[in-house]
Amino acid sequence: MRRSIALLIGFFAFAGCNASAKPIAEYALPHGSSLPHRIAKGPDGYMWFTEQTGQRIGRISMAGTIAEYALPTGGNPIGIAAGPDGNMWFTESLGRRIGRIDAGGKIAEFSTGLSARNSPQEITAGPDGALWFSEDVQLSDGKYVGNIGRITISGTIAEFALPEGSGGINNIASDSERIWFTLGFPLNAIGAMDVRTHRVTVWALPDGRSFPEGIARGPDGNIWFAMPQDHRIGRIAPDGKIATFAMPDQGDATGGPSNIALGPDGAMWFTEFNQSRSAGSPPAARSPSSMTA
Repeated sequence: MRRSIALLIGFFAFAGCNASAKPIAEYALPHGSSLPHRIAKGPDGYMWFTEQTGQRIGRISMAGTIAEYALPTGGNPIGIAAGPDGNMWFTESLGRRIGRIDAGGKIAEFSTGLSARNSPQEITAGPDGALWFSEDVQLSDGKYVGNIGRITISGTIAEFALPEGSGGINNIASDSERIWFTLGFPLNAIGAMDVRTHRVTVWALPDGRSFPEGIARGPDGNIWFAMPQDHRIGRIAPDGKIATFAMPDQGDATGGPSNIALGPDGAMWFTEFNQSRSAGSPPAARSPSSMTA
């Protein structure tokens, strides 16, 4: 199967977005089995992405020029984020390492401080000048739970356990004080860790059957997240107050929002993975008044 990087994504938007839908441009990767996974804007103006099975970090210009950098020892890169030091930072799930790549493609990897059973997954820049990441932790009985990890730009790693019974972490984001994350089964909740005290607070979702997935900070200071099973987008305020917004196709069992991100137009954009909403000519962006941030 040929894998591509989609540069102009025609997802759906809300929060007062008046932008019209743009055509989609796709750029094939040099290695067809690379499985591009996460993508993030770099401080150099390029988009950087992980190639999970290709064991590479990729970079694409706005004109579609692609460069790839092989990991020294593989490791299955997953999450990627821009760091406060001007580099891109990424996780290696199977290698159990945190990686750093500079604008020239030079890679450094860090593992000291990571527990042997912990597998780094998603990563975000924190408000304290460090990078924070989620971990899948394999227990002795074979089950998995979630941890939160922190790495400084010099490579010092610390790990913080979540309360017992929290389950696994799906995705991670940050605001000016806390690291936010989505919790799947059994809690189906939104969690936050204070970066100074490491105190964890968990808020159960009002629509209890959905496993929240993507999460991102909005321009309104709130945290927004996707609820695929419930066909809803959620918003949680810093004080923990939650509101959810039904999608227009809520009754369609094949659609559901998955990932979410802040767009350059000030709107929150999200994907509907089962509906393949980013393929072909997408409909015009929607801006229901009930979804204004």
